[in-house]
Amino acid sequence: MNVSQCMCVVVTAERLVAVFLPFKFRAVVRPRRASIVVCSLYLFWLGATLVYIRKFNFNFRYLSAYQTCVCDYDLKLNGDEVMFDTVCTWIACYVSLAIIIIGSLTIFTKVKSASRRRGKMTSSKTASCSRTTRTLLAVCGFFGCMQIMRLPYTTSSSFPDRETFMIYFVFVRLASNLNSASNFIIYVILNKKFRKILKTMTCCES
Repeated sequence: MNVSQCMCVVVTAERLVAVFLPFKFRAVVRPRRASIVVCSLYLFWLGATLVYIRKFNFNFRYLSAYQTCVCDYDLKLNGDEVMFDTVCTWIACYVSLAIIIIGSLTIFTKVKSASRRRGKMTSSKTASCSRTTRTLLAVCGFFGCMQIMRLPYTTSSSFPDRETFMIYFVFVRLASNLNSASNFIIYVILNKKFRKILKTMTCCES
């Protein structure tokens, strides 16, 4: 999820540049720069994940009453690793979410204001940019809503007992799966090009 959150931050930043600096957009946002940013994010969180994996102690137990296997785990971190874990948690859960929400609201306000001033967009390029912005705003907005519901899961101390925590854990997993499956649906609903592609893929030509 950390990579997903940071990617939404990158998308939000890209749309902010597109909306507020439309004439400098192509000079600022270039394929090479985008590739560097994306690869850097993946490498950073890959390194963080490898650190965590080394520190986990797993204990698998078989519950004959339920005929299933469960896994208990314990995470042991030293002082520096605890600080690193805290920083990663804040970046992934709070800072990124704040950027996504504030950025999305700012973009939405700017686009609405520009639309009212123009009355009606006549330029196909402007309309295309508007469709892209609207689609990505919907993706980031839905992602932000799912992440807000996930925030209490960051610490089990927010729950009165383990049973309540496990019920919420199932809910969080469901929300995560919905978020992962929603992007294509949002693209198809809000973007004409995706609808056309879907129609081409699913309809047989006579």
